[in-house]
Amino acid sequence: AKMVASESVFAIFIFASAVVTGLSIDCEPEWAGWPWIDASFTMVFFVEMIMKLLWLRSGYFTHADRWWHFFEALLVGLGIVEAAIALGTFGVGKPVGSGSSLSFLRVLRLLRLSRLARVCRVKLFAELTIIISGAVGGSRTLVWVPCMVCIPIGLASMIFRETLGTSMDEGWGGDEFSSVPRSFYTLFRCTVASDCIDSQGRPLWQMIGIRCDPHFF
Repeated sequence: AKMVASESVFAIFIFASAVVTGLSIDCEPEWAGWPWIDASFTMVFFVEMIMKLLWLRSGYFTHADRWWHFFEALLVGLGIVEAAIALGTFGVGKPVGSGSSLSFLRVLRLLRLSRLARVCRVKLFAELTIIISGAVGGSRTLVWVPCMVCIPIGLASMIFRETLGTSMDEGWGGDEFSSVPRSFYTLFRCTVASDCIDSQGRPLWQMIGIRCDPHFF
């Protein structure tokens, strides 16, 4: 029970760390206080790792979640390296720096966002895990949705290519069906994007209807 409670508490710190990372990218990125805040989060996650080591002892490396533990230890180590560079190499209270060192720090900072994956394992977010599992499970079905849309459009594009594409005068919409790929693109725009106009912005079907003879329909 204590372990579950601590997981929920540290999940809040994980969210807070992600929010701070986003703020530090846009809001005063050169502010000297960001390295201190990042170092504080690193200290929190380091304390969490020590607590798990004391709680699980040797089971920390043999538990069913040992790969998560190794991953968390890696992130903590990278956080310590980042804090050492930001507060040591460039001086305490000074801007983080520039050039290759700054790029390296940015990579380390973005890697911390991968810790958000751990939130899905917390029981507090069990519903989120169910949603993600459902989305992954339904992805195979979603693959067939474009096929169901593209097959009839492909058949129609060949029909319109053989009729409007060969019989319409240029400038009256027939050039939008001058080839099968272009015919497919035009019909796709009309049915999916509701963007049924020609290259000059004129309503396509209205022009065709005015120009065409009845035997085209």
